Amino acid sequence: METGNNHTKTIHNIVDEAYNASSTLLYHLSIQIGLNEFSYCILDLKNNKFLILKSYQYDKIFNWTQLANAIENTIKTDEMLKSKYKSVSVLLEHNQFTIIPAPLFDNNNQKDYLKFNADFEQNQSFGNDILKSIEAHNVFVIPNVVEKLIFNYFGANKITHHTSALIESFIKSTKNSNEKQLFVNVHVSSFDFVLIEGNKLICCNSFHVHSKEDFIYYLLFACEQFKLNPEKIKLVVSGDIEKSSDKYTDLYKYLRNVSLIGRNNASHHSYKFDEIPEHFYYNLLNHYSA
Repeated sequence: METGNNHTKTIHNIVDEAYNASSTLLYHLSIQIGLNEFSYCILDLKNNKFLILKSYQYDKIFNWTQLANAIENTIKTDEMLKSKYKSVSVLLEHNQFTIIPAPLFDNNNQKDYLKFNADFEQNQSFGNDILKSIEAHNVFVIPNVVEKLIFNYFGANKITHHTSALIESFIKSTKNSNEKQLFVNVHVSSFDFVLIEGNKLICCNSFHVHSKEDFIYYLLFACEQFKLNPEKIKLVVSGDIEKSSDKYTDLYKYLRNVSLIGRNNASHHSYKFDEIPEHFYYNLLNHYSA
């Protein structure tokens, strides 16, 4: 359904009847921002239960300033985003990040770490997530317009890169195994490739894709680079991918051991969440517990 203007589309709008607008100071708000999307969920902290999930997509967005303007319009028209919450966390999705082992990390060199594999404006800010599970730092770009927007409307001054939450969650799920395991987290126009062996991160990369052919090409190319046997490697899929889609059909065509990730049982979910597959919004719904 279209909402606000012709360039904003509501993808999901899940609202539990238990949501109480006068009790939002007992709730946690989790936000996820990508270059053409904005999603959020609301967790009732007292009952440890997710009550709300909303997702918007924007077209004709070509830079972060346009995205910030689109999100601001969404905030102004979505009553739930005007409330005050006990706490707010923010995930930022993009491929301008790099992971540095803790012994080699120097806080003064964040810009230098990124300049080799990321294009960014000189006046951008930088984030630094500590990845305790692998003793490393995830250094990433924070567009100033996004940082200002989040602070002005939500008072949040901590923005986490989306791959940090993925890595911590996936490492936790494989800690009792020494086998290599591949995780693919799918977005509208990109996907994350996370390869783990036991409690070690082998690779984390994000690929921008324009078509389903791009998706399977880059995935198989990455598998080839790490000498992964498509017949044997265990692939766990999360994110924006329908089981009936061509993307998922291609996965089964080229890789034999494919499964969809389930929801984290660290929190409860409203029965309304049954409207969407369990692997949708995996990162957003796991961010708080991770």
